[in-house]
Amino acid sequence: MGFCADSGGGSELERQFASLSLQAGGGMGTGTGEEAVTPASKQETPTTAMTTATTAAATTTTMTMTTAAASTAAAAPVAVLANSNAQSTEKTLSTLILAMRKLREGIIASNRLDDFSTRAYIFCIRATILMKHKESYHPALLHLLRIMDPRLPLPPTEKHEFVGYLLLDLACRQNDLAQAFAARNQHRYSDRRVDSVLRALAHDNYVLFWKVRGEVDGYQGGLMAFAEEEMRVLALKCLSRSYLCAERAFV
Repeated sequence: MGFCADSGGGSELERQFASLSLQAGGGMGTGTGEEAVTPASKQETPTTAMTTATTAAATTTTMTMTTAAASTAAAAPVAVLANSNAQSTEKTLSTLILAMRKLREGIIASNRLDDFSTRAYIFCIRATILMKHKESYHPALLHLLRIMDPRLPLPPTEKHEFVGYLLLDLACRQNDLAQAFAARNQHRYSDRRVDSVLRALAHDNYVLFWKVRGEVDGYQGGLMAFAEEEMRVLALKCLSRSYLCAERAFV
């Protein structure tokens, strides 16, 4: 009230109110306003930095997870395809082995002995040797040489081939060198590669064994594969015993 009385009223009062308003606004702007804004800005700066860091970390994590998910998604079909191919191959081989077994059983049950039965047995023996399925090729090989050949003689080249398979099976898979040499004498068999394999196994000559292994065909190599592990172990034993005694130049 004193302020209104001193101003005299009218336009002077309005001017005084305007001046007071500006001073109050200025005071608030330069005094209280700065004290209110400055601490707030000082308090918001760490929060803003933390928020920015959190956002960046979240973005990086999201990108990493996205990349990992993409890599996993890309690798998953490859693994599934490889597994599917392996299962399909095993199923196909099992089907072939079963079909060849039924074919041989049908030939034996019908007591059939002709070119077809001979060709069927030859095919089954060769195929199952490549599969390394001894339960299939060994009985078929014995039946071909002991039952079918005396009644319907094989051509000399084919008989020579399958007698060689019998000798390699006895020596490499069954590890029966005595029976292998006996069968060789019985059939009067002579072949440089097969004789070298028998000699290498008899004398533990792994150098000769691996030399012949690189010269034989797929069928003989499939039978020799049964003795590869034993020859590797023998070679490692020889190297381990002579390594510290041999000259450096020799090693």
